[in-house]
Amino acid sequence: MKNICVFLKKYFSLGKRRFILAALLVNIVGGSFLSFSALNSFHQPSGETPDYYKPYLKLLKEVYTLMDKNYYKPVSEKVYKAFVEKYKQCILSKLREKKKMVNKIAYIGAGLLVNKLRDPEDTFTNFIPPKKAKKYSQKVYGYENGIGISGYLTEKGYVIDHVQIRSDAYQKGIKSGDIILKIDDHPVTSLTKEEIKGYLYPPLGTTVKLEIFSPPKKTTSVYKVLCKKYFIETIKNIPTGMPGVYYLKIKSFNRKTADDLKDYIRRFGENNIDLLIIDLTDNPGGPPLAVVELSGIFLPPKTKMVYYEKKNIPKFGLVAPPSDVHYDGALIILVNKKSGSASEILAGIFKAYHRALIMGKSSTAGFAFLKTTFTLENGCMLTMIVGKAYLFNGTPLDRRGVVPDYTISNDVKDIAKYVFDKIKSGELDSWVSRHQ
Repeated sequence: MKNICVFLKKYFSLGKRRFILAALLVNIVGGSFLSFSALNSFHQPSGETPDYYKPYLKLLKEVYTLMDKNYYKPVSEKVYKAFVEKYKQCILSKLREKKKMVNKIAYIGAGLLVNKLRDPEDTFTNFIPPKKAKKYSQKVYGYENGIGISGYLTEKGYVIDHVQIRSDAYQKGIKSGDIILKIDDHPVTSLTKEEIKGYLYPPLGTTVKLEIFSPPKKTTSVYKVLCKKYFIETIKNIPTGMPGVYYLKIKSFNRKTADDLKDYIRRFGENNIDLLIIDLTDNPGGPPLAVVELSGIFLPPKTKMVYYEKKNIPKFGLVAPPSDVHYDGALIILVNKKSGSASEILAGIFKAYHRALIMGKSSTAGFAFLKTTFTLENGCMLTMIVGKAYLFNGTPLDRRGVVPDYTISNDVKDIAKYVFDKIKSGELDSWVSRHQ
């Protein structure tokens, strides 16, 4: 029941009347008392299925078929059929609206079906309604639709604190520290924060007019900036105060993470790096192929990395690709219990090959399964675990997660400072040398 409540809160905002019906649906269809003995007592009512049932049942059928074919564990047809019968008897038969599908009720029903069919420990496999699906897709694949500017409002104007390097704003020469005075001829100081956000993230293809003051140049210029799709930057360089020691925080992975990492290594100078620290704490992961490309920077080409098992499909593996930038020096990887999915794959591979010293307060999230998303006809999305992952040596990447080589005390609040202090003291020298 807890997972069901989380599902409702995460994906729906319901009006009072529909919330009552949704609550009824949860209690009747998704309740804990939906025992197998009770399920067996349901049987198909006599007569044909009313036409207005059909779109609801079609959605449930589509969800079940996808899970039955692709989910990494067996899916119970018995549970599915019993769910459908109870859904028809207790919900569909009581709907007042019979001319068209009530989307939210249909989506909640599909979501609860997924909750019933998936493994109890699986928190990833979910049904996501259309509006939430768009936002989810952006988050998972690491892209935005916008003009590429972020900042904060002051009395002088909107101060830009970051410009995404793959955005149109960056290409037009707009820089961090510039101050937006007007947006589409509206003084910024007359706009609310929500209105400003609307201008910064307008519909795709929209051109936004910006009047910007540059403090270094002491000049004001007008720019016309296009809203487009771009992959966000996922890496932040944190100064260490130590020559030759570099610290990169990777908050997530997307298709451009490897390219950005290569750019940083070029900037540092491959031969000038004595120690590279990659912080994957709180990194939920990203597409596996993004990590594969990144691994080529640190491993020889064709190095075996990971393989997957999918339902009714032979095992298949991934190897490190060739890279035009290669770093074979000392490496530390930082992880924690929120380092998930692709982060765990990277940490697990580097640990197994002794390519890096893995440090952290705890094991990783234990969620390095093969996952994918399915987009349905109505714009909804079904996220799903479709396979198990194993390291090249057969070690399963399972719910136990990746255990650090070097455990950091839970009392440590600033991990970066802690690592810096250990490096300065020389305490990590022997640890690092054993893992490279």
